[in-house]
Amino acid sequence: MADYRKILKRAGWVLVIVGLADIGYMIYCIANSRSYQSSFNIFAVVAGIFLLKGSLKAARIISMLTAFMIACFLGIMLLIPLLFPFDLLLAYLKLKPVSIGLELLIYIAIILFLIWLYRSLTSASVRAAMDESQINYSSFWQGQRWNFGLVAVALFCFLFSCFFLWEEKPQIKPKRRQPLRLVQDISSMSTI
Repeated sequence: MADYRKILKRAGWVLVIVGLADIGYMIYCIANSRSYQSSFNIFAVVAGIFLLKGSLKAARIISMLTAFMIACFLGIMLLIPLLFPFDLLLAYLKLKPVSIGLELLIYIAIILFLIWLYRSLTSASVRAAMDESQINYSSFWQGQRWNFGLVAVALFCFLFSCFFLWEEKPQIKPKRRQPLRLVQDISSMSTI
């Protein structure tokens, strides 16, 4: 029974550290007028605090959100090559190979972190403690979160294609050429 508390504390500390690091990076980006995008920040800190307190209900909710995020991140990673032309991706890679490589490594690290967190929060000892506390849970593959995450990615792709790829290009109609009115132009000139 005490085994699950160690797992929750370890996951809680990791979430607090990741959340604080993300908040620090957010402050750095704001101070230097850089773009910032993240899904963790204060939410990770709050979730980590609940896990540090040993809350099994929080563990269930966090595992559900983590499963959803895994599905979304993996789906987006698989669909990006389908949404953008391959030549455009190669051009980005040639223009900024270090930043693209770094962003890809960070993205993969986030996915691996989420998988570790999900496996920790759904381990056998945590599930046994949930059973004793009569907290409902379901597996990643059996629950609706995986399906909901895939539906969210599919909806994102559909909306993206509706707004950007199927955009009608305006037809450029050639202007009708007006005949030169040389007599009118000459008469409008003032003579000195």
